[in-house]
Amino acid sequence: MKIQDSYPKYVVTMDNFTSGGNFQGISNIHLKDFLCKNSL
Repeated sequence: MKIQDSYPKYVVTMDNFTSGGNFQGISNIHLKDFLCKNSL
């Protein structure tokens, strides 16, 4: 939260129950979703 830039911030976990959360602009996302979303 102390990094003051415009880049998206993620907490990538393997916990299914925490996927999709957002706290003060920091997104909590499952590893599979992160890899699929950001694949080229």
